[in-house]
Amino acid sequence: MYDFLYDLPHTHFAINALCFSEDGRVLASGDDEGYVRLFDFPLGKELRRLRVVTAVTSLLWHPNKPDVIFIGGARGNVIVMNLHVKARGFSLRTGVNAPVDTLAYDACNGCFAVGVGTDIVLFNHPEDPWTFGSNLPPPPIASMDDNKLLLPLPRALKFIDNGRSLIAVYFEHGIVSWLIKSLQPEGTIWPKSTHIGGACFSADGKTVVVSNLFDGFDCYNISNGRHLTNLPTPIIHNVPLPSLFIEGGKSILCGSSCGYALLYSGSTKSVLQTHPLEHDIIQTLAYCESEARFIATASSEADLDNYVRIWRASASERQVTNVTASQKITDSSRSRWSIGIYVMLIFLVVVFVWVGCSGINVAQTGVERKLLEGLQFSHHLASRAFEALVPSSIFAWRWVKTMFSSLASTMGFHGFNMAWNLGRQDLEEQQELVKDEKHADKRQRNNTQAIEMSAEATSGGSVFYSVSGAQANENEDQHHEGVGPVFCKKLAI
Repeated sequence: MYDFLYDLPHTHFAINALCFSEDGRVLASGDDEGYVRLFDFPLGKELRRLRVVTAVTSLLWHPNKPDVIFIGGARGNVIVMNLHVKARGFSLRTGVNAPVDTLAYDACNGCFAVGVGTDIVLFNHPEDPWTFGSNLPPPPIASMDDNKLLLPLPRALKFIDNGRSLIAVYFEHGIVSWLIKSLQPEGTIWPKSTHIGGACFSADGKTVVVSNLFDGFDCYNISNGRHLTNLPTPIIHNVPLPSLFIEGGKSILCGSSCGYALLYSGSTKSVLQTHPLEHDIIQTLAYCESEARFIATASSEADLDNYVRIWRASASERQVTNVTASQKITDSSRSRWSIGIYVMLIFLVVVFVWVGCSGINVAQTGVERKLLEGLQFSHHLASRAFEALVPSSIFAWRWVKTMFSSLASTMGFHGFNMAWNLGRQDLEEQQELVKDEKHADKRQRNNTQAIEMSAEATSGGSVFYSVSGAQANENEDQHHEGVGPVFCKKLAI
């Protein structure tokens, strides 16, 4: 929604054109008296007043040069004015003595289109005072009527496809797409209404809104010519009405002849707000979006105190916009912190798994050095990931990062060393138990062998070289400890 801000006083002459500069700092208005008034925006102070020979019928700021403005007059003259040069500017030669109803400029190729009378004149170098234009041929007509002369009156112009094509909206010849290189028609859209009073284009050049001079406005898709919707508007005087895409194409602002400016939603095509004015006809609109969103509407009644009314987006709209922006920032920071927390948890899980595995398998597999290097590398990657996900300039993050690094290092490295020592101690105990079992088995075998040899010697009366069980065990222990060879005793039975 928009709230009334203030009025810019004007004269008793009808205001025909309004246009904001590209940076939104200057608002230009043109009237039937031949004056172009420049207002400092949003302060509303009149900066300068330019006087041309005839009534001003159209205005257009240069898209690449913010100090240059094109002024269309009622006698076919187009004045190119540089506001920072004291000279009066120069006029482009259209060769037609008729009002200049519409202007368009191609920022890519520097081509300038002028809709004057029944012609569309193209200038390749509009900044050159000696340049000459080329005229587009007459557009195709739907049917021939010998009793009626159809004049191709251009109402709106728009360059699309990087200057490759020019969309021209005519009063009775529909919507024609022209190829700039060959100057031939590419396609034609025949609207539902037989007449078009005015038109506006979306920023991408895909949608056009036309005043049907019957019940309001019609929206068309330029690519396929399909009729999208109708925007009903009360009609009191059958005059061309302006329309304008605003808020990035989300809404459509329409003038009327009953004292209202209607704001339609671009998605639902419903009336969002009506802007009442004191006079009947609103024939020109302007919109800019810099620090806030502004709408300019002008009255066009002769012999009355005409003015330009300025509207600004309401405080709730601005607050919603600011809240939305701050919410996006907050959501973004929250998502970064959540990702950081997930990385921290994953890293801790990996550390604990490695610590647990190291207590069982480190000493047995002999890969403790590799695990230690892997743990160090994982800690390094986690630190790098945190630094990339969360801005390091935040003091809280620095504190958390330091604490986490210390905790991870302490738990990771010390826990790993503790587990490694425990694993080595358990392995040594197991090895000792295995040795004791082996010694016990050998002692038992030696005792058994000694008993068998003694029994055989007693029965046969022979001389045997043998040892007793205790002596064999003692010799076995000495051999195991590296004392030397074992000597047996000579037994005579």
